[in-house]
Amino acid sequence: MKAAAAFFSAFFRQDAEARLPAAVRWGFLTVLFLLGAAFWAAFLNFGAGPWEYHDWAEVNLPRLAFVQDAVRTGQLPLHMPDSSALRGLTDRFHALPDVILSPQLLLLGVMPLGVFILVNWLLLYAAGFAGLLALRRQEHLSLGVFTSLFLLLNFNGHLAAHLGVGHVTWGGTFLFPWLALLILRLLAGDTTWRWAAQTAALLFLIFLQGSFHQYVWALMFLGILGLAAWAWQQICARRLSPLWAPLGVLALLSVGSLYQPFAGLPIPLLNAERVSSRMLILPVTMACILGGAAWQRLLDGRQRAGWGALLLGVNALLGADLLRQAYAWRVTAAAAVFPFTPVDVTIKTVANHADPPYTGLLLAGLAVTTAAALALAFFVRREARPKAPNN
Repeated sequence: MKAAAAFFSAFFRQDAEARLPAAVRWGFLTVLFLLGAAFWAAFLNFGAGPWEYHDWAEVNLPRLAFVQDAVRTGQLPLHMPDSSALRGLTDRFHALPDVILSPQLLLLGVMPLGVFILVNWLLLYAAGFAGLLALRRQEHLSLGVFTSLFLLLNFNGHLAAHLGVGHVTWGGTFLFPWLALLILRLLAGDTTWRWAAQTAALLFLIFLQGSFHQYVWALMFLGILGLAAWAWQQICARRLSPLWAPLGVLALLSVGSLYQPFAGLPIPLLNAERVSSRMLILPVTMACILGGAAWQRLLDGRQRAGWGALLLGVNALLGADLLRQAYAWRVTAAAAVFPFTPVDVTIKTVANHADPPYTGLLLAGLAVTTAAALALAFFVRREARPKAPNN
């Protein structure tokens, strides 16, 4: 019984875990990370596909092939002659907001498309794991609670189903733990320019992954949170966290009939959500993280080994069910269900031509982004300077 109690304490209580050798703690976390990476590698059939179905063939594989041609021929990916992968709307590649623009696209110069898809997904998975580690450190989460969050946020059906049908741009979802970390810091009183710069950089990074929808949801969440914090301050409602406002509002707006009036408004970003139920993943992610922190506070006050046995069982059942359900969406299984869609990536080549309005807008956007980044850097640097003492 003493051994069980000791194991429970070491695995589920932060104070007892701190007495474990660092090699044991980091060894466990490393094994957890590698098992997750192996799962996603198997999910994508180690980069071998097949890709000839659904949005793999219709959208994202042709887009990646187009960028690969640009990288290998040393051109800017501006105009795509076969616009079918751009929904037939235009040949202007950057006119659509959900295209991948991140620096790792340079890897396409040396990698086949399938290998790049795998490597890119694993890079974002690793970034998300780092975000969970940062949350673990900030919220003092034990190995047991961290494992629960790791399973819930990395292998849920939302993420698996989207990747299974070809939504490789959904990788920005992995970065939500970093968003949660920044939101919790804000609520703890961090209103510095450094926080603003970090949040802007994170949103920019999410957008570069082609995760346009995740970017919009994050903006909505932060906007509602800001309004709620102001309103709470006016009415002195200190017992109720303003975080409940964006959690509740986004959950309600995920109901299609409730979001429909907003989708019909001629407002950019708001009118881009065809399937509003998808935005539920952000409030669910935040709720999981808040729930994990609450569980940790509860566990830190418990000594009985029975709690450890219960939570170990929950983790085992949770992991087995999540992984089984997620793996059902692996590319080899999904390809057998969806209709075969042939795709010729060799014709997805760059065909740039003179287009002053398009290139002018791109340059204007680059100028605005650069100016905003420089302004944030200036304010962060000024804020960090030691203040002169008052005489």
